Amino acid sequence: MEDLYGGKDKIKSVVGICSLVLGISASYGMYLYYQRLQEQPIREELGSEVTSLRMWEHLEAAEIFVNEGSGSETSSTRERSTSSNTPSKHLHRLLDAITSCSTTTTLDLSSIQIGDDGVEILIKHFLHDQTSLTEINMSGNNLTDRGIELLAPCIGQQSKLAVLNLSHNLIGPIGFKCLRSLLLEKGYGDLKLDLSMNRLGDRGASLVGQMLEKVPRIQELDLNGNDIGDLGAMSIASGIQFNIHLQKLNLGSNSIGDKGARIIRTALETNTTLTHLWLHSNSIAGMNGWGLFHSIIDRDSKTPLEYLSLSFNQLQNGDIEKFCEALADNTRLRELDLGFNKLGQLGANKLSKSLKKNSCLSVLDLTNNELGPNGALHLVSCLLVST
Repeated sequence: MEDLYGGKDKIKSVVGICSLVLGISASYGMYLYYQRLQEQPIREELGSEVTSLRMWEHLEAAEIFVNEGSGSETSSTRERSTSSNTPSKHLHRLLDAITSCSTTTTLDLSSIQIGDDGVEILIKHFLHDQTSLTEINMSGNNLTDRGIELLAPCIGQQSKLAVLNLSHNLIGPIGFKCLRSLLLEKGYGDLKLDLSMNRLGDRGASLVGQMLEKVPRIQELDLNGNDIGDLGAMSIASGIQFNIHLQKLNLGSNSIGDKGARIIRTALETNTTLTHLWLHSNSIAGMNGWGLFHSIIDRDSKTPLEYLSLSFNQLQNGDIEKFCEALADNTRLRELDLGFNKLGQLGANKLSKSLKKNSCLSVLDLTNNELGPNGALHLVSCLLVST
């Protein structure tokens, strides 16, 4: 913090406070931080050298805002915490201080809950003339469809955008439709898109599938926790078939069942790019689940999968033979997560035989699978032999 409060070096980044610290409210913490910033010739200090604007919890900086040793609020603290200053006005002040910066490439405003109103301020005082951002992180900000509609034109101005994180918000199909239109128009290259923990549902997943078909250069896509069911999985599977650049796909913590798993399996049979797939915490059970595994890890499969997660499903030990045979001959898969399923002792015994032949797998998670002492013993024995 020496550079920020009188040091000789140029300020390289701006850090804001967005959490409760020793009894002081988040809004007042930000207020004090802005006040301290305003004591310095901010515009002159920042110049045009800021490459990263970040705002997250920074306890070291926050310590200067409380009484030394006691952590209690002063009378000035109480007066200002009840004043008309709102978090939106605090954001306004910080962004106004860096409007002269022309080389910012990373905007990280994660988890400060600016809401849709904060987006309007962000656009007015910073994003409206920004064209050089390569990474935008707006996760955890209570953004609704309206906020995305406001933000979309500014995202479209960033011709070199490589990372867009909109996770942990309240985005539904309407908001994503606006974002999809933007992505279709701009066609970003090698984009990493995080939409996890939103409210897309099957309707939004249908739009995602259309996007994957027409925006082939999306490299990573995170749809974890979006209440996507079999119908939505069908749409996404259709997009996977046409996408030749997607490397990582997270469909965990949704409502995909056997039917959805079967459709995804079929789509992956012709995929030649996907290396990481998450399907944890869904409702995949029985033969269809193992069938999905078998198709992906078979030695004749075109999918170069290196990581696969099917933990927290309802997979049992029946019809596991073909999967075990495929795993024995697989030379690509390095990490396999089968935790919190129902393999039991029988499944463990069959799995152990394939592990004796497999020389590629380095991480296998079988947490909480009711293996029993004998099943665990078989697995340990085969691992000792293979090493």
